[in-house]
Amino acid sequence: MDTELVKLILTTVNIILVPIVGGTLYNSIESFKKRKLKILLESQSLTDKLDQQFITEFIEPSVKETVFYLHTGISTHVSSIDRYIDLKNKLGGNTTWEKINRVKSHVNTTSSGPLLLQKKIEKYSSTLTYYFTILVMTFSILEISLLLFFMNSISKKDFLELLFYILAPLALVYIVAVQAMPAISVNSMIKQLEQQNNEEHQES
Repeated sequence: MDTELVKLILTTVNIILVPIVGGTLYNSIESFKKRKLKILLESQSLTDKLDQQFITEFIEPSVKETVFYLHTGISTHVSSIDRYIDLKNKLGGNTTWEKINRVKSHVNTTSSGPLLLQKKIEKYSSTLTYYFTILVMTFSILEISLLLFFMNSISKKDFLELLFYILAPLALVYIVAVQAMPAISVNSMIKQLEQQNNEEHQES
């Protein structure tokens, strides 16, 4: 097989595998941290020799933050926990903490205002990325179908080269889509919250 072709194929494989391996490694580290924290919470009390003020002002808030993190995967200040719980309750349905964790950078942790915030440029760029991804995937499926249809009419080398030129853009689009997923998800959640607010106003 041509050396340059091998290099191209390996490059494409690396582009696809790096985000997957990186995500798996990150999840493993987070799981390990959660196990360590759980063991710490379940161990014998660490507060026996501490004064009550320190327990009230530091230990109790820290325990709340740790328990919240263990159950949700979200690391936040104790004052923000109620906002996250309100967001999950209002979204309802199939909303999980994993979904909320993806958009935590958009959660409004102040005591007032909308639960989710998104800049206009993020809204438009996420919508554009969504439709662009769908378009590229559709064209790629059509191209692969045509390539398989004419597979017997071309050499193996030409087949692999054409397959690479189809998969390479898909790999890049995958990386862009993964980065844009929080913005796409928060856009959908904001629409859901707005719809609920409109329905509540109509009922009242």
